[in-house]
Amino acid sequence: MNTSIRSTLSLVVSLGLAAACVGDPPSADEGNSTTSASAGETDAGDGDTGDGDGDGDPGDGDGDGDEDLQRWEIRMPDFSPPSLFPTYYSCYTQTIEVPSDVHIVGFEPKVTDNHVHHYVVQMLDVPTTDDPADLCVEDPWDDMIWGWAPGGENLYLPAEAGFRAGQNGTVTVRFQVHYDNPLNQSFTDSGGFDVLYTENLRPNDAAIATFGDIGSIYIPAGEAAHEHVASCPSNFTAANFGGPLNVIATWLHAHDIGSVLWGEVVPAGGGAPYELGREDPYYFDNQTFSLVPANTVLMPGDEVRTHCVYDNSDGVNPVEGGPETADEMCINFVLYYPKSESFNECGLL
Repeated sequence: MNTSIRSTLSLVVSLGLAAACVGDPPSADEGNSTTSASAGETDAGDGDTGDGDGDGDPGDGDGDGDEDLQRWEIRMPDFSPPSLFPTYYSCYTQTIEVPSDVHIVGFEPKVTDNHVHHYVVQMLDVPTTDDPADLCVEDPWDDMIWGWAPGGENLYLPAEAGFRAGQNGTVTVRFQVHYDNPLNQSFTDSGGFDVLYTENLRPNDAAIATFGDIGSIYIPAGEAAHEHVASCPSNFTAANFGGPLNVIATWLHAHDIGSVLWGEVVPAGGGAPYELGREDPYYFDNQTFSLVPANTVLMPGDEVRTHCVYDNSDGVNPVEGGPETADEMCINFVLYYPKSESFNECGLL
């Protein structure tokens, strides 16, 4: 992957967390709490947590609402980044022991400091230790399971799927934090997020696929509606999808001059193209996963396009694709099931 993907979620500094959620939230009773060696662990309650209808209720898929949800509290350990750096990337991992495989089924942001630019969360195969003080700019996309940026909401997967974890008796969650500190202020970050999980495995394993482009973007100066289209060709999807992919939600991403974004699928069988998420207008400081219509299915042989319209009417210079906020990107993060073992991304990323 091109190193420019390191800053795919470059965003303005803001903490405007939206009140709504993607998917229906669980009925959580956080009164019973135990703490593991690496993460807070809380019983998320056993109330009416799912109805099996696939509309985002975090249930167990059988309609009886008896799924026993629990949560891990993933937090930065009162970390103070070096204040002399206006931009700093830090990674922190927490490892939790589990008796058997689990499914991760929800995420709730607990961001506490306005220097946080974004989170990118991934799940690692083996226990790993990261020192938050070490600069961490490695690509976190191969095993990405969630991300947060200003405007980000709670995310709950539907009853049919979850991110499988714990195959080796442990779950290691790493989150990369991009801190933005242009005034070189001293601060301490103790924020993070909660992970909801269940030991009652759901029918399918979920995954995130990244479609789009960074490397070939070029937006001329003075253009008010320049459209860039990134294509994942049909021969790639035919070789790598491995079967139908049921789409849960999409997260469309660009930078400051993005104005309208949408995904598009050209079916392999020659049917009418249809949209795969749309942000119209697109707001740089309000990004989150959005549910797609029920029964949205990607098929092997489909062409998957990502459309990004940019407004560079005030620009005196062209804008190219790249990692900085002043650069641009054109990306669609697609949450789906069942997980394909053949690919994580498609495009010039």
